[in-house]
Amino acid sequence: MNNALEYFLTGIFYLFAVVMYYAGFVDDAASSFMASWGIYPPYQLYVFLVITAALVVLALRWLGGLPGWVVLLLLVILLLHRIVPEVSNPGPLVLHPLMNTL
Repeated sequence: MNNALEYFLTGIFYLFAVVMYYAGFVDDAASSFMASWGIYPPYQLYVFLVITAALVVLALRWLGGLPGWVVLLLLVILLLHRIVPEVSNPGPLVLHPLMNTL
């Protein structure tokens, strides 16, 4: 039972790592796009917050229900990456000490 829980938590960790990797890709693309338009990092967060708020309102208004909440979740993940970029590149998974010796 303990092994199954470890596999489940490892899967959740890797799923989170993949989602944050793609959030980092989108965030870096958006940052370079805004930099090409002359909006530099101190102001990019403010622009991103305004765009995020507008997209959340539009998604919940037009899509409603579940699709609107999915858009809200994706935008929160992007905002999490924007605020804490270290989350998108977590360190290696630490295994049980006996597994590390093999």
